[in-house]
Amino acid sequence: MASGLDSLLALLPCQGPSQRMARAAAHCRAESRRPATALQSRHLRALEALRLAIPDDAIVAADMAQVAYTANVAFRCSRPRSYFYPVGLSTMGYALPAAIGAKIAAPDRAAIALTGDGGFLFTAAELGTAVELGLSIVVLLWNNDGLGQIRDRMTTRGIPPIGVNPRNPDFLALARAFGCRTARPASVAGLKREIRTALRRHLPTVIEIYEDGAWLDG
Repeated sequence: MASGLDSLLALLPCQGPSQRMARAAAHCRAESRRPATALQSRHLRALEALRLAIPDDAIVAADMAQVAYTANVAFRCSRPRSYFYPVGLSTMGYALPAAIGAKIAAPDRAAIALTGDGGFLFTAAELGTAVELGLSIVVLLWNNDGLGQIRDRMTTRGIPPIGVNPRNPDFLALARAFGCRTARPASVAGLKREIRTALRRHLPTVIEIYEDGAWLDG
């Protein structure tokens, strides 16, 4: 099959169309990274800090969370098999166990779980597994104190928000109870520094970002 496809490709006028496709792809990438809302601007500020703080071959496992919805189209990846997301399945709680599995499968690569507070609570107990195995996973926890996507849609449609503003625990205290390291940065520089430090540890680190942090507005 491979030789047949190579023969067919050799017959196609590749130069012109491929260049047009490359330009179109570049335009789409640029447009996808243009924030449409103030919230997406905050997401992008944190995501760019993450990108700059991790190696090119790092593995990011993203949860069902608003910050991940932005990352799905805007997070820059330089190679395949470096960004994982349960497309269309609404699998809240996916990020942490996926990052654990990725780190076990590829121990020489950095592994990051990108999650929201709601999704994190689905599988937070897996922090114990990561500590037991001594995995240097970074859990980047975006905290908006609720099920933000559902809450926002209910509000937009004039539906009274019900069951979308749960009482959250102290996430950092919870992480420390499992034996993790923790951080709550107050600047972009601080976020990058905490991520780089976390990658040098032999324990998971939970880094919490509050959505309403003033430093996310630049």
